[in-house]
This record gives sequence, C-alpha cells and structure tokens, in this order.
Amino acid sequence: MVLADANTMIRCIIGDDMQKVQELEKMRKTQEIMYTIEVIAEVVYVLTKVYNVSRKETANAIVRFLNSKNIICVNSDIAFCALGLFADNKLDFVDNILLAYNKIQGITIYSYDNKLMNMIERKDF
Repeated sequence: MVLADANTMIRCIIGDDMQKVQELEKMRKTQEIMYTIEVIAEVVYVLTKVYNVSRKETANAIVRFLNSKNIICVNSDIAFCALGLFADNKLDFVDNILLAYNKIQGITIYSYDNKLMNMIERKDF
C-alpha cells in the first residue's frame, strides 16, 4: 500500500498531466493507494479556490475518484459524509468533517464558530 498526497488526486481529477495520470493508473494495477482526510481537505481547497470548481462538482469528483479500484480512503464514512455536507452547505470542509463526526459517531463538537455550532444545535445537516 502507498500513501499518496493531494497532487496525485488533483492531477487525476483535473487531467492536466496525462503522464502523471497514467503513472497512477499503472500503480493502481498492482497496489492499493491510500488517501487520508487531511489530503482530501487539501484537494477540496485546491479545486475550489485555485481551479474555481463548484462545491458540488468538487465533492462529486472526489467521491468518484475515491470509489475507483484500488483507492483506499482512511475514515471513508467520515470523508464521504463530509463531502456530501460540503456540497450542500456554506461551511468550509474542515467544519463539515466535524459535522460528520457528530452525525456519524455522535461526538460532541466544541467550537467558537457560531455558524457551526448553530447548525449542530439545530441538527441542520
């Protein structure tokens, strides 16, 4: 298994360097490639802020990528939930990760972020 960084996922989603995309495709034939939620957060940031991809398109592209053969996502239940929430609200991705932990695992969230805490209190997610 290989732990990959954000650039590998971004290259595949954007498709702007076919040599790198093909290298990753070749690697996926022989081993699993693992992505962490920290890496996903960076991908979300780059796609939305650098490439101006919409929140919904960003979430959908990452989910499609993570569902590819031999791609492993650490804490996939949290990651997929956070991506779904991110597509549907205005909070940043890290806040949506916290919402996902609250929603899936019932973990209490403590924050000074009023928007986040109001959403949790209203169960508006």
